[in-house]
Amino acid sequence: MRQCLGLLGLTLLVSSSCSRTRSPDALYNDGRVQLRLGNVKEALALADRGCQQWRRHPDSRPYWQFRILKAEVQLAQGHAKDAIPLLEGELPGGPDFQELAVRQRMNQGYARFVLADYPEAKRLLDEAAGLAQRAGAPALLAEVELRRAISLTRLGDPRGAERCLQTARQIAVRIGDAYLETAVFGNLGYNLLNAGRYDEAIPWFEQALAAAEATRAKKLTSTTLGNLGRCYYGLGDFDKAISFYLKAEAMAAEMGNLFGRQIWLGDLGEAYRERQEHSKAVASFGQALAVSRRLGERFSTVQWLNSLTETYLALGNLSSAQKCNQEARQLSERLPELQAWVLLNSARIAAAGKDFAAAERGYLEVSGAASGLVNKSISWQAQQELAVVHWATNDWQKAEEEFRRALLAVEDIRVKLARQEWKLSFQSSVARFYQDYVDFLMSRGQTSRALEVAESYRARVLAQKLGLKQAPFELTPARRFHEIAREMRTVLVSFWLGPRRSFAWVVDSERLSSFVLPPEAELKAMSEAYSGAILGLRDPLETGNPAGLRLYQILLAPLRELIPPGSRVLLVPDGCLHELNLETLPVSVGRPRYWIEDVVLATAPSLAVLPVRQSESRREPDSLLLIGNPVAPSQEFPPLRDVRREIENIRHSFAGADEVVFTGAAAHPGAYREARPGRFSLIHFSAHATANTESPLDSAVILSSRGDTYKLYARDVIDTPLKARLVTISACRGAGAKLYSGEGLVGFSWAFLQAGARNVIAGLWDVNDTSTAVLMHRLYQGLQRGQSPGTALRLAKLALLESAGAWRKPYYWGAFQIFTRSRPF
Repeated sequence: MRQCLGLLGLTLLVSSSCSRTRSPDALYNDGRVQLRLGNVKEALALADRGCQQWRRHPDSRPYWQFRILKAEVQLAQGHAKDAIPLLEGELPGGPDFQELAVRQRMNQGYARFVLADYPEAKRLLDEAAGLAQRAGAPALLAEVELRRAISLTRLGDPRGAERCLQTARQIAVRIGDAYLETAVFGNLGYNLLNAGRYDEAIPWFEQALAAAEATRAKKLTSTTLGNLGRCYYGLGDFDKAISFYLKAEAMAAEMGNLFGRQIWLGDLGEAYRERQEHSKAVASFGQALAVSRRLGERFSTVQWLNSLTETYLALGNLSSAQKCNQEARQLSERLPELQAWVLLNSARIAAAGKDFAAAERGYLEVSGAASGLVNKSISWQAQQELAVVHWATNDWQKAEEEFRRALLAVEDIRVKLARQEWKLSFQSSVARFYQDYVDFLMSRGQTSRALEVAESYRARVLAQKLGLKQAPFELTPARRFHEIAREMRTVLVSFWLGPRRSFAWVVDSERLSSFVLPPEAELKAMSEAYSGAILGLRDPLETGNPAGLRLYQILLAPLRELIPPGSRVLLVPDGCLHELNLETLPVSVGRPRYWIEDVVLATAPSLAVLPVRQSESRREPDSLLLIGNPVAPSQEFPPLRDVRREIENIRHSFAGADEVVFTGAAAHPGAYREARPGRFSLIHFSAHATANTESPLDSAVILSSRGDTYKLYARDVIDTPLKARLVTISACRGAGAKLYSGEGLVGFSWAFLQAGARNVIAGLWDVNDTSTAVLMHRLYQGLQRGQSPGTALRLAKLALLESAGAWRKPYYWGAFQIFTRSRPF
């Protein structure tokens, strides 16, 4: 469970002179200014000074001003338990105390938020909002609304949170409080961050960061840096995430903000662990643990002890894992959710030490402890790991029973998850479960069931990422895959990558064959080396690239007898293979050539999403929707030089066809819906695009600005019915290549397919727009002559491959792939 920080606004206060004869209000205002700037030591000194001066006048306004200020300083440092006593007691009545009453209730609510008592936090903050309205204090109301927003976010009410933020923003603009408006920018980003809409959150955080740095508001700056780190973590760019976490932690340390510091240190550890840099993760978690101990926060201390235990287990350091786990067990009393994870780690330590009897008892204990928890994922993880224990002891029947129980539990939880932070950790945990289960089934010779489990899993993940309603879980039977192969007259190939070993299944109309492949890490290293050669404009046929030859020998050579030259192949990639177009692999048998010369290839995210019966509707006259050559919305997405020629060539290929064209400023996101895209047989985008792995609906085509947006999101098209036989996204991905992956591209394309398109063509990497214009011209010439989308794309690629110039290199033709749910050939 990760703790979160929103951005909390403070009203703009004017500092008085430095004279020692300052009035109470001047001294109080100075304290608030220092707090706003993040100078908590100075703010605390001023609060203590005021409390000391007015301690004998408990009914006075200055006494309560400094007492509440001191509580706010404690909250800024993460000392919620120390702040609560300062906020207790009944204030004297009268107009002089109205605004202080708001502050008292607001900070009581925020203290409860920090202590994770979200319902009580909401109740107190709602009361504070009512008091602020009655007091006629708009700036204070804006502060309350900011805190209400993060509380509602944690309670799973993002719309309510957004309403609070809009209220706060309107007030900040009306009263001219730039600092409050900065805090609103950050909280708007925070709301999107918690909804998993990372790319949308980043611009808000960037605005907040620029404004916070301009006003020297160190606390806001630190929090915004950390939240930017979380955005990039969610997008899978761990390098950028680490950079932001380091800056956020350093600034929190400089301010003495221990609560913020331990959060960023913990997040830094998570990022290092994702990069498999376990030694660095240990150091970060250890620092977070030291800070949480200083704070006396038992919850945080157990949290970081659990993280250390898991990291030591990954390193194989059982003695250190045991030591951390024992301490966590002692501290986790009356913390049921964390206590269950402590028990799970105890069972893991026993299993790692080959004490399988103790491990079995431990996993069963976890199941009992997890029965009353909101987050049920720990229960099925215990079942999964218990299944692996039974597998290790050759108790096949018990292993199968536990795997099946865990499978049903996983899919029951998947559709019920609400909190985004759980979704992120859930997906990675579920992937490990399915890898174990498929490996187990293959070890038992249950090839058909292993394929059924793998393909059904992929289909469920895609449906969840696209926000589609899911029926009760059931496996797609392998016989359906044979029917699809027979109906499409195609060979189906499905890859499955795992940490211990990987697999390939080949399905034709009659047979199911399987092959064991190396672990994912080995394939990833070769794939990255070969992709680097392609992107470096090498010609692997001339250079004899060893990584490409080795990949062909491992991935395709064993399948040669099942996929003879001239075959039509429908491929389901996995892991790093999403980044690799197998057409570009050099064939090591016979004359030098690429695999594209032997097969016609199309891609799908799962065999389980393909319909068995393919409709044979009468082909209507072609109609064309072209959107492209937009006005560049930012430097990140510069103008594409040859897009104008690409669009004109496509129009020329379909001269006389019904067409609608949007270019320049007219090519804005709203133009797509205004064009009524459901009436076109061909839809073409010529622009930059971005693809998001975790949330395909946040993938977007980059168009001209209109209002506050320049992105046509996949979520904007998925609910607009289409009948197109082909949607083409002829686009570069923009500068942030590390944010995106081929896997994200599959989900992005499938959003259009889900809307009703039969096929989608999109690119894996940034492509030279001159060669792309030529490739697209040939593609649409082929379509105009009646070729199928898959055949037309292959012939267009072969035309570049067979040319005498540089365009014969895979970089120029290998990026584009066809994704299908129908007849691509």
